[in-house]
Amino acid sequence: PPSGAGSTDLKIVGNHPRIMGALDGKDGWFTLDTGANGTLTVLTPFAETNKLAEKSGVTKPRIVGKGVGGFTMGYLATLGTLSLAGFEIPPVPSVLSTQRQGAFAATDAIGNVGAEILSRFVFTLDYVAKKAHFTKVADFDRPFRVDRSGAWIDFNKGEFKLAAVAPESPAEEAGLKAGDQIVAIDGTPLATVHPLSANRPLQQPAGTKVK
Repeated sequence: PPSGAGSTDLKIVGNHPRIMGALDGKDGWFTLDTGANGTLTVLTPFAETNKLAEKSGVTKPRIVGKGVGGFTMGYLATLGTLSLAGFEIPPVPSVLSTQRQGAFAATDAIGNVGAEILSRFVFTLDYVAKKAHFTKVADFDRPFRVDRSGAWIDFNKGEFKLAAVAPESPAEEAGLKAGDQIVAIDGTPLATVHPLSANRPLQQPAGTKVK
C-alpha cells in the first residue's frame, strides 16, 4: 500500500468495484462510479429502510440524473458523515434514489460514490488482495459543488433545453419552464462549452446570482 494510505475491503460485483465504508455509522458496500459526476447516490432500499428523506425533511423528488435508461428521480438531501477507507468526509450533498428497478434498487449496497468524492483521493484497487487503498489529495477539504438552481439542463441533438424545473426553486421563481431552450449562462454561449460543464455556473455558493 502507498505510504499513509487508508485501506478497506474490495470486491467486484458485475465488473463494478465496491468498497466497504459507512454512512452515518452504518457499515456497508459502496460502488465506485467514476462515470458519475456527482457525490453520493444512496440506493432506494437503504434510503427507505433508514427513512433518510423523512430525517432530512425533503418531500419533493426531482430529476437527479440521466443514464442509459433515461432520467432518474430522487430527493436531494445533505446527509451525515461518510467514511471511506478510514477517512471521514463531512456532511455530503447527496441523492436519495427513488428508483424501483435497475442498479439503484439493489439491496446489497448502500450507494454509489461519484467523481465529486473520488476526485478527493488517489486510490489504488488491488484486485488480487481484494483491498482498496486511498490517499487524500491536497484539496481534499474543498467545498462540494452543488447545483442550487432547480433547473435540469439536458443536452440532446445539439441543443440545451430544460428537462424539468423543481418546484419552489430559484429557476421556477425566475419563470423558467420545462422545454425552454437555454442558449447562454452568465453571457457564455452554451455552444462553446462541453455539455457536461453546462451547469457549472449554477454550482456556486448560496446567494450567488446567475443570469
